[in-house]
Amino acid sequence: HNEEKHNQAESYQSRLNDQEKSFKEVERQLKKSLELSQRRHENVLDSERNQNAEMLKDMREEHRHQVRELREKYNLGLEKERKKSTLSGEAFVGINDKLGKEHARNDQKTNRLISKNNREINKIKSQKNQEIANQREADKRAYDALITERTNMVKEFNRIHGEEIVAAHKRANQRIDSNMQLVQEKQNMLESKNTRDQARQREKLLQFDGENKAINDFRFESLKENFSQQLSRIESLHKSQRDSIKKSYENSLLDERYRNEFQRGELAKSYEAKIDKLNENHKKEVNQMKADFSMAMGQLKEGLAKRISEIEQKSQRMQNEREFAHRSQLERKDSHYQEKIDELRYQHEVESQERDRKYKRNMSELIRSGQKVIDPKFKV
Repeated sequence: HNEEKHNQAESYQSRLNDQEKSFKEVERQLKKSLELSQRRHENVLDSERNQNAEMLKDMREEHRHQVRELREKYNLGLEKERKKSTLSGEAFVGINDKLGKEHARNDQKTNRLISKNNREINKIKSQKNQEIANQREADKRAYDALITERTNMVKEFNRIHGEEIVAAHKRANQRIDSNMQLVQEKQNMLESKNTRDQARQREKLLQFDGENKAINDFRFESLKENFSQQLSRIESLHKSQRDSIKKSYENSLLDERYRNEFQRGELAKSYEAKIDKLNENHKKEVNQMKADFSMAMGQLKEGLAKRISEIEQKSQRMQNEREFAHRSQLERKDSHYQEKIDELRYQHEVESQERDRKYKRNMSELIRSGQKVIDPKFKV
């Protein structure tokens, strides 16, 4: 009877040792799987950080390139306006009012288009931020669901043979890899969409600038042509009046040929006085027209230079605001990812401690049960 008890005790001890080895193997595999998952997650986070850094670098380079293009464009436009102002010769009375009204209409139209463009930019930014927030929330729910599912699978597979545990871990890892790949594809699609939206917005701005410049050039050329036509009509009218007076004078001379020399002399003096007065009035009108044109062109150049300076300052301010907003968004994103990493690490540490406590409690219960089988008098 004692030998039978001894054999039972040895058999139980052997089973206990085998079970302990099995538990250690399962614990080793679980630890290895968790370390592998953590390394993969850290690799994904490192990859995202590198991508964010590259994206920020590209956007900064693109911003510098856009600033250079805008400066070159405004300098070229300013140089063209200076050349046109130099080539312009004369102006007509009233051009200042017409140019002022035309300039005011152009400013109003420009302000309306800029306001509309800003509203479209804000709308696109709001839609983009909402899409990013929705995508992050969906990714968080999917990741939390995978972690919960993986935890449940690990608890279930702890009661199965070692080969099935390995297969379960492999399937869990495959699902995690598949989900991470899906998340990465969604993020790539979102980044591609944002890039296309920015490209379309930039094309609209460039098209607006080109159309506005072409309209101003066309109106300026029309005004200059209209001025030339009016000046030609004034000169033609002056020539016609002078020819008419001359012809009238010649006819008067023919009529008064046989009158006394005194009357002929008085008529000649009167004619010369009229001619001199007409020439003097004509010179005054031409000088006044030149002065008005010079003043109008000076005001136009001053207003144009001021407008270009305001547009450059506004463009620089908008670019600075966009860069600051993008930099803040990247910082918030990095902070969010860091918080997520800390949360996962803390959760992993809590799960590991809970698993160790359960393992120690199960081992203690098994040891006490074995000792009770060996020695029935043993009290638990």
